[in-house]
Amino acid sequence: MTLPSLLRSGSSRSTSSGRNAWRRGVASAAAAVLSASLLAVAAPAHAGESYQMPHKGDCHKLTIKQVMKDAAPSKTVSCKTRGVTSVTVRAGLLPNGLTWSSPIADIADAVLPLCNASRNAMVGRTAKKRAMSAFGGAWWMPTAVQRSHGANWYRCDAVVWRGHGLTPLKRTKKALLAKKVPDNQRYCMTKGFYTTSCDAPHAWRLTAAVKLSGTSYPSDISAAANAACSSKITTAKGRLMWPSEADWAAGFRFVRCFNKQLVGGGGLAKVAARSAAPGSVARQVGVLRHP
Repeated sequence: MTLPSLLRSGSSRSTSSGRNAWRRGVASAAAAVLSASLLAVAAPAHAGESYQMPHKGDCHKLTIKQVMKDAAPSKTVSCKTRGVTSVTVRAGLLPNGLTWSSPIADIADAVLPLCNASRNAMVGRTAKKRAMSAFGGAWWMPTAVQRSHGANWYRCDAVVWRGHGLTPLKRTKKALLAKKVPDNQRYCMTKGFYTTSCDAPHAWRLTAAVKLSGTSYPSDISAAANAACSSKITTAKGRLMWPSEADWAAGFRFVRCFNKQLVGGGGLAKVAARSAAPGSVARQVGVLRHP
């Protein structure tokens, strides 16, 4: 499941955070049907809520298809392995008496703020630099087998979106984000407005992340975003992305400003409804209105 990267949009996905955001997954918490006698024989010694719970700092070589699944991919690799694409930033038991049979909206409301806070801490740097990056998040439930043994945990990872894929992480320890936000971590968008790192094909390159002032969500967010980006976009065509009301309530107040920059054909344009690629953020992407 992808987590909105507080924009944002997450990663898309990006949204996805992207996407470029974090998307609510459809959790199918199917309980295994086992007789009491079978459970007595088959249940492992450490069965319970924390059964096989992941650990903060675990590294993984995930594909975008694995990211989009409901259940957590369990294989870990050494964080020194080339090609690592995700780092676990938080793992814990569901709070507030929730279980995986509870409504997914209730679970998301309880878990996503925790995941976002942990991801921000692990990605590091300032809020502005994080807003300039293509970092996003993903979260999962235990597998059906793990849930049949009582597992009631969740897992959240940090990833860098790359159109319809993931960018390998060159840093796997805090802070994941490099000081100068290099192209392999910088926020760009494909021609279909999917979040991608700027070392991949893209059509729009981030030039600035501008924090909006005030405590209330702007009555005309498009006008506020245009004012914020008016001096930050230097190409004839520009794009800007503003926070939703939900993003604002969660503390994300940045407008992202983009120059037109066609690299590698512009990248991902459109995906089928059932594609594993993260969602488009077009509804929050506007065109710079020149005075």
